[in-house]
Amino acid sequence: MLSVLCVFSSHLSYYPVHSYGLFLKLYLQQCGPHKSILAKQLFVNEALTSIAQQVHNVRPKKAQKYNEFVQRELKKVLQKFR
Repeated sequence: MLSVLCVFSSHLSYYPVHSYGLFLKLYLQQCGPHKSILAKQLFVNEALTSIAQQVHNVRPKKAQKYNEFVQRELKKVLQKFR
C-alpha cells in the first residue's frame, strides 16, 4: 500500500483535488487499526458539532440551563465510549 501511495505521490500535482478521495479510499482499505481510531475521532467531532449547534437554542440568559444541557450532552457522548 505504501509503495502505491509513494508512486502516486510523485504525481499528486497533476491530479485534480477530487482525486485525493482515491488516495483516502486506498489508505482506509489498508490502514488496519488506525481506521477505528479515525472512526472514533469522526464520531466525537460530529457529536461536538451537533452539541454546538443545539446550544444555540438555549437562551444565554439562563446560564444554568445552558451548562446543564452541555453537560448532559457530553455525558451521552462519553457513554458511547465506555
